[in-house]
Amino acid sequence: MLIRKLASNLDIRGGVLLLIVALVVLSSSSAFAQVIGANATQASNKNASGSNALAFDVVSIRPSGPGLSYSRIESLPDGYRAVNMPLISTIMKAYIPFLHTSDDSVRGAPSWVTSTNYDFIAKVAPADVAKWQSVPHNMMQKDEMLEVMLQAVLRERCKLVVHRIPKDVTGYALVLGKHGPKLESAKLGEPVSKGGMLLPGGGMVIASEDNQGLTFTNTSMASFTEELMLLSRGPMGPALIQDRTGLTGKYDFVVRKLGSGSSPDRQEGMSASDPTFGLPWDIAELGLLLKPAKVQTETVVIDHIERPSPN
Repeated sequence: MLIRKLASNLDIRGGVLLLIVALVVLSSSSAFAQVIGANATQASNKNASGSNALAFDVVSIRPSGPGLSYSRIESLPDGYRAVNMPLISTIMKAYIPFLHTSDDSVRGAPSWVTSTNYDFIAKVAPADVAKWQSVPHNMMQKDEMLEVMLQAVLRERCKLVVHRIPKDVTGYALVLGKHGPKLESAKLGEPVSKGGMLLPGGGMVIASEDNQGLTFTNTSMASFTEELMLLSRGPMGPALIQDRTGLTGKYDFVVRKLGSGSSPDRQEGMSASDPTFGLPWDIAELGLLLKPAKVQTETVVIDHIERPSPN
């Protein structure tokens, strides 16, 4: 299927994202914990609004040359690149978060959008490199700044016009357990942990040396939910999860691998009613549960698109 083909071709600096994609395709929970340790960064966590809004300064979109033996999408130190990939891959990155993709995420695309490969290279102006690098660009998570920038390029170069249709799909809800949350409120002004990874949704996570625990600091349930989608294992890869805890604060907590000492309350959640789903982390210990639920996402419908204008 197209989604799996695109996922298998994703890449990022140092090969880190290839390991995460291997998690998605092979459902390997241990690989993700290793990735968290390897992908340590001290980038500040900002979004695409206000003064952080950027536009690409130089954009090249050319048909891929014959004989290329690899395909990839990656974030560059000064921009974005999709090599030997169909244009649908960039359209999906611009409009659909990776973890929300499905085979009907985009409709109305002419056949060439999915069958003709392009080298799509977009770079910011030298004066904007520092601002670009101040935002963590993760190819597998929602990146509001990059989405806005890619949408502008697609409108200009491909005359792309779309509309969105909301849809309900089968997913999971993060809810409170019967005894309530067991979370510690975040401490104000706590120092940044060495080796930690800043989360796009806010907060930080760091893996233990034995990969048996993940320590989250200053993290909201909305941000934690985004990480749970990466940590989950479903029949098609990461599951769609929506935060329905009603918790609005930020918290410090540790999630441990499931084992002999795991909380028996976990069976109150979706693991008993949906054996196709797997989450190898004991969230019940935090007073949280995942349950099957209808969650809302959307389909992007292409109303008009033209082949990329010449460079």
